Amino acid sequence: MSDWKKLKVKDVCEFIGGSQPPKSTFINYSKEGYTRLVQTRDFKTDKFPTYIKTDSTTKFFTKDDIIIGRYGPPIFQIFRGVLEGAYNVALMKAVPKDNILNDFLYYFLIQKEIFEYVDKLSARTGGQTGVDLVSLYNYPIYLPDEIEQQKIASVLSSLDGKIELNNRINTELEQMAKTLYDYWFVQFDFPNKTADPTKAAEVRWFGVRS
Repeated sequence: MSDWKKLKVKDVCEFIGGSQPPKSTFINYSKEGYTRLVQTRDFKTDKFPTYIKTDSTTKFFTKDDIIIGRYGPPIFQIFRGVLEGAYNVALMKAVPKDNILNDFLYYFLIQKEIFEYVDKLSARTGGQTGVDLVSLYNYPIYLPDEIEQQKIASVLSSLDGKIELNNRINTELEQMAKTLYDYWFVQFDFPNKTADPTKAAEVRWFGVRS
């Protein structure tokens, strides 16, 4: 790391806030000429979609962009890879400069230390909790060259993929365990010597005989 450049966040990216068209123009279904207006809640549930006229805003993002929650609690939530469209004033987009890769910037921003730094400063403001952009821009960052950035981001991305796969497997195993529990301890449908559920086997047997 001796040859990494010591910079500040303001040297590597810019945070651009979203826009908020009048609520009277909102619709809750997709339509030609309209774009999804993404709010913080939309990253957690798809129950309340909002659409606005595409020409009513200039603040758009794609799934690859880094979107950050400006207000809290919890403050400084970072989202990526899920939604795309326009984004409202409660969110901001981290736009990398030429000296930093978007993937490297993402992994830098999701560090626990940065969240704690932002959270601590935001707690000092009055009214609604909001990200202190002045302090965030002055946060230090050690920046390697582009090749090193790519290597680091690639390793972290690979680990994220494996974690996501393991989480899906764990979820499926948990569901299987709940199903077996229901069969065995709620419905009392225990497996027999051939590993078939007892009641289900009886139903099949009597069905054949009848």
